[in-house]
Amino acid sequence: MSKINIPVAQWYISHTCNLSCKNCLSYNNFNISGHERWADNADDVARWGELVTVDDFSIIGGEPLGNPDLHLWVEGLHKYFSTENFKICTNGVQLDRWVDHIAKWTEMGVILEIHTKDKSHLSDTWKFLNHAFAKDIQWRKGTDYDWIGTYNDKPVCYQSMDSSFLTWGTKGRNEHGEYELFETNPKHTHNLCQWSNCHYFFRGGLWKCGTIVGAQEFVNKYPVRRDHKDKILEYKPITISENLEQDIENLRYMIPQCGLCNNVLKTRNRLDSIAKKEKIFVPAAHT
Repeated sequence: MSKINIPVAQWYISHTCNLSCKNCLSYNNFNISGHERWADNADDVARWGELVTVDDFSIIGGEPLGNPDLHLWVEGLHKYFSTENFKICTNGVQLDRWVDHIAKWTEMGVILEIHTKDKSHLSDTWKFLNHAFAKDIQWRKGTDYDWIGTYNDKPVCYQSMDSSFLTWGTKGRNEHGEYELFETNPKHTHNLCQWSNCHYFFRGGLWKCGTIVGAQEFVNKYPVRRDHKDKILEYKPITISENLEQDIENLRYMIPQCGLCNNVLKTRNRLDSIAKKEKIFVPAAHT
């Protein structure tokens, strides 16, 4: 039987993040925490790897560089999901923790996809990578990324200054001290969502998006208005079954929980307008 193709998917390996970015897509700014250990997930990786292929694959968190098993995750996931677009999606702040592994990952074809909102972080990663590759890394401006770094004619790093165009998270607390989520038209919200077709593997399941992964952890940790909490927890990820192909096809459609996001409050024209006004940070040349 031929494998089922998924255009874009990410494997979520950690709730913990070393930063606390406002309006985080997966609610990591609310101090949800916990690392997924490789040994607890290895069998699930193997089962999914036997059934699906992914064209654009990323390891993500939270902050994946903080996961103590990251090297095991990279080797294990690459075994089953090897692709030209195999990435570690990171803020890059903890690269020095993995300096002894970066060369091996590069040889495997792993690309560091670094997103940050802080210009100093981007400058630091620029310097670190130039040092790690003995100044032999070549940088060029990209279209989807601000900078693309290549080494031995292979891409090894994408770097971008990230701007939070959309608002995730909460409206704040109500008079009862409960957090309230947003109430929007789920169809409109889904249509505006830039990540509607980027799905997440987490704890053996395949989820619609990273926001619902983080939202379930959030509503279990904090007081949340009951109907909002119930709707979040009603969502169940896809599991491996005889209907897997159809279940994966259905992931492209909206889910009721889309109506608890805030995407609809921003129009696509406004997003484009903001994007054009963003100044791309150009790090100084490394000498």
